[in-house]
Amino acid sequence: MTLTEFIISLAISIGLNIALLAFIFVRLGQGRRFSGWDMLAYMCIPCTLFVGLMVLTLDSNDPGLYTRTLGKPQVAQIQGLTFMTGFLGRTNRVRVDTNAGVYVLNSDARIPRSGAVYIIQRKKPWGDARTFLCPDPRQAQCWAERDSGG
Repeated sequence: MTLTEFIISLAISIGLNIALLAFIFVRLGQGRRFSGWDMLAYMCIPCTLFVGLMVLTLDSNDPGLYTRTLGKPQVAQIQGLTFMTGFLGRTNRVRVDTNAGVYVLNSDARIPRSGAVYIIQRKKPWGDARTFLCPDPRQAQCWAERDSGG
């Protein structure tokens, strides 16, 4: 998810919540009465959407949300790739050995087997910095280093 896609999804979510609240007030304005269960359901839906969106936003590790680059990109030469198998033989991690260190990425990273990559520290507007391997220092499509806990 890029920053633009995130902003669009946030705007749609807020618009749907406003439309739901407008529906409730229009229905009340017409003199219809709600039961307590109706009101509970109508109030829980926007709250659930809002809390879910906040959890997804704060916990998202998508490279598109990391917009601030910290420091200068460091050039590294790839020396080798090792696919680390997971549960039932599925590959879920890739170990990338470079002359600047070892990085563990998710297996869906399309890292080249040899050549140069750029090691970049990027940060979201909120949260901690994260290390990315990029084919080009100006490119937004990068491969994020996997969290050590996950």
